[in-house]
Amino acid sequence: MSEVHFETAKNSELIFTLAGRHLCSSVQPSREAQQWISYHQSLWENCQTVIVLGLGCGYHVRALKMATDANILVLDSSRAVIEAALRVHPLDFRDSDIIFWDSVQNLSFSKPLIAATKNAYAVLIHEPSAFENPDLFLTTKAFLLGRKAEGLRWLFQNRGLPIPEFIDGTEINMTTLDGVWHRQLAGNEHSQPVMQALRELIA
Repeated sequence: MSEVHFETAKNSELIFTLAGRHLCSSVQPSREAQQWISYHQSLWENCQTVIVLGLGCGYHVRALKMATDANILVLDSSRAVIEAALRVHPLDFRDSDIIFWDSVQNLSFSKPLIAATKNAYAVLIHEPSAFENPDLFLTTKAFLLGRKAEGLRWLFQNRGLPIPEFIDGTEINMTTLDGVWHRQLAGNEHSQPVMQALRELIA
């Protein structure tokens, strides 16, 4: 963990830097964490699971755990960060709540993620964590929300639903699918679960 350096924020809370870069406020980490969860509240408040991309120093995840009864699942692309955050919050996190990932492909077989995406969920990005590799974070978010064909097929498979024929290898804009499902699926009783799943994903 040579790239991780522990220090104390101005309000005396323990934090750390990664390769010299702060992953949370160096002044008041807990206050910053409250602001983060308030900013994202419209996304997480009615969900059964919240998937957070980026653990950082962990203060935003701890604040989220205190604000909701939803299951919190955290993905982070740095093993050093995971180890350091567990040292900062040894009583707040369990190893099972945190998943290491370095590619979207790795997520397809994650049992916790498969379970999490069977019901209503939100995907939140912790911006300081995404700084070093924004493409990985944005691609992962798009996959988990079914914004591309690969992720959409994965979500239908997770829910045990037939995969609609119109989902192919092309890029999918979820906001334009409303008209597509009515043309392709309307009037077919067996397709009603598919229509409902699409509505949930688009919402």
